[in-house]
Amino acid sequence: MRSYRKRLKWSQKAVAEASGCSETYLSRIENGLARPRNKELLERFVDALQLRPAERHSLLKAASQSQRVIRLKANLTPRAFTLIHRLVGIVETATDDGLSHIEDLFPEEPREN
Repeated sequence: MRSYRKRLKWSQKAVAEASGCSETYLSRIENGLARPRNKELLERFVDALQLRPAERHSLLKAASQSQRVIRLKANLTPRAFTLIHRLVGIVETATDDGLSHIEDLFPEEPREN
């Protein structure tokens, strides 16, 4: 949503007002910390952002996919953040066999040295 908003050169406040939600809530959505509460609100975002049909379809499809938010510690190093991002990408496309190999790398209980 952020890229569409920026294309219009609109502030979060402008889009929030046009769609009837708070600026804070819109910020949380753009930062992946929240999802639109319902399809009606999502439709208001799409209308406010003046999306073309293909863009509208793409945004609605992306929003309909269930995603869980992973909260990371604020003090993660850039290297750790990059590794987590890569791991998420690998897990998303892994086969069952691949997931088994990944699970083997991370035992349930911490290892004793």
